[in-house]
Amino acid sequence: MLLLLSNARKPYCPPEMLEQAVAEFSEVRQREVVREHKGFLAIDLHAPKDPGKTGKLECYRRMCRLAAEFVDYNCMGVYLPEIGHMRPYDVDVISALRSEQPLDEIQEWGEPPVVLIEDDDPRLKAAVADARRRWPEFVKAFEQRQPSQTFAVKALFRDGEQGEWMWVDVSRIKDEMIEGKLGNKPASVHNVRESDQVTVKASEIGDWLYQDGERLVGGFSLSPPEKA
Repeated sequence: MLLLLSNARKPYCPPEMLEQAVAEFSEVRQREVVREHKGFLAIDLHAPKDPGKTGKLECYRRMCRLAAEFVDYNCMGVYLPEIGHMRPYDVDVISALRSEQPLDEIQEWGEPPVVLIEDDDPRLKAAVADARRRWPEFVKAFEQRQPSQTFAVKALFRDGEQGEWMWVDVSRIKDEMIEGKLGNKPASVHNVRESDQVTVKASEIGDWLYQDGERLVGGFSLSPPEKA
């Protein structure tokens, strides 16, 4: 197997194609990688030209394991052109690259996606209305919860002019206040961090969900693939 390694001190996308490349991704952290990266290291299979299905998977295993040796906190993300997937850097990306099924593992993020939605988007308005109207249903389920169940609410966190909807793993509900641990790694706000203990008002939530066996209840703002 012959590999071609390219180490470039320039963006992967030419400046005139940047906005087009950004538009290919809806997730905030993916877009940030495309916009902000300053250089890239590429590993391409030079030979054999057609390794076949089984051979291609083995080639990817070796290429991804090699790529893992170059990944550290300076790496913003890993992009796989063949499947069109961008994985922003996180603590699990190296183990995903070293796995037996790297093409699958690299797409399994440990964090919920952060997608930009305008405040006046009718889908968002409908999801918020449903979540707040059915809030007593969540409270009742939480009061009767089993140790194995997980409960979360989505709330808006602000940092100056920046705002971001993020999930909070609920540990307590008292009157109209919800206490819990921030379940997201923030993408655009910097005054809170993942796993911080936070408090939000029930009247200001934008969504909620909980597990009832294998069934997901709530998640009004999630698309069907995210609910599955």
